[in-house]
Amino acid sequence: MRIFITGAPGSGKSTMAFKEFNDDFHRVCTDSYMTHGYKESIYAIIEDLEIGHLRHIQDIIIEGVQVPRLLRKIEELNKHDLLPDLIVWLDYDHVAPRHISMEKGMRKIFDEYLTIRQINVDIDHIRYKK
Repeated sequence: MRIFITGAPGSGKSTMAFKEFNDDFHRVCTDSYMTHGYKESIYAIIEDLEIGHLRHIQDIIIEGVQVPRLLRKIEELNKHDLLPDLIVWLDYDHVAPRHISMEKGMRKIFDEYLTIRQINVDIDHIRYKK
């Protein structure tokens, strides 16, 4: 199973990935790819999922603020076999003022992804208690 977890900084993405799923899941944080650069990080994740060290992993959790961009890029490149089985969006009531614009941008990109996929859903926003 492939699970993508996203949400604003401080919403509990990493905590959920480590506390709520058993050790059978391999965990990947999109932040660890930022050494490749903002734009290149998404391509590096996709490459690792396709031909890199993540390609043979069945149960994987990818979490981070880059997940909406990753979803959109997977869709743009028609790499639907990389899409997750489950997407979790975590809301956070106390987003730091410096992160408000980031969260708005993430939501915009996520909405674009939903539109591209022609998905009309009422999203249950999860507030995760860390």
